[in-house]
Amino acid sequence: MEQHIITIENTTVRVCEWGNKTKPTIVFLHGLGNSSLDFLEIPERLQDEYHILSVDLPGHGKTEPFENEDKYGAPYLTKWLAKVIAHFEVDKYYILGHSWGGDIAVHFSVNFPEKVKKILLLDGGYLNFKKLFEYFKRFPKKVREDNYLFTSIDEELSCLEKDFEKCIASTFEEAYNKILEDAKPTPYLDLLIKDSIIEEPKGCFRWQTKKSGVLNSDKSIYNYPPDEYYDKIKTPSLLLQASEDEYEIWSEIKNEFAENFKQNVKNSIVKKVKTSHGVHFDDPELVIKETRAWFK
Repeated sequence: MEQHIITIENTTVRVCEWGNKTKPTIVFLHGLGNSSLDFLEIPERLQDEYHILSVDLPGHGKTEPFENEDKYGAPYLTKWLAKVIAHFEVDKYYILGHSWGGDIAVHFSVNFPEKVKKILLLDGGYLNFKKLFEYFKRFPKKVREDNYLFTSIDEELSCLEKDFEKCIASTFEEAYNKILEDAKPTPYLDLLIKDSIIEEPKGCFRWQTKKSGVLNSDKSIYNYPPDEYYDKIKTPSLLLQASEDEYEIWSEIKNEFAENFKQNVKNSIVKKVKTSHGVHFDDPELVIKETRAWFK
């Protein structure tokens, strides 16, 4: 793996690269609050077959936040991302996106259809949070609180703000061990944890992802629901829908969204997979298998 720090539109960006340009290129797009290294095991194992670029999205990982929250919206974000990819002198490519990264993959394929061969969505690119919040209003308050079910974007933003404001721990070792307790085992877990936390300010170890990056990205997810653009998607699309979420109460509405994707996106396939929302963490073998089969 080679890590590149480049500047695009006055924003410093980290892009991780595997393989060489003689192979087909895959662009990896991570989810909200994560980073390019979240996929680490998958590119490491596919680098002999593909040229892979994994991008730290704005305000995430080692990429700076945008100075203007409007830039997180799909119109500007996809144009900016196209320039990031163009820096590596690749013309056409596949896109694999998880969660929010799946939403971006959908918007990118709409805005740059000539660039994208196919997209693979890991439990992303098919949820409409405006409709989701309305759906959650049917549940009693206690049920919503116990299952992190929000009824407005303001509720969700308030919860996210608290998560990314607080210190994980006062020492690196304590922060490392706290994350290790909840993390899924992977050969690259040590590198992933070390890359995820920073000391800021002194004596306060927190997530490296910036609070403004998370909050403004979440607003973009809400303001640009992918299902409003389904009729414009021409790119062949595979959705791996996670069927074993931590919160089973989501299942009914997620199935409705997935069926809507299947019915309204041309050249699309939906596969239910027995994982949580973190498909690539739960079953990297499955993601590798589906990547090889779809991106050929």
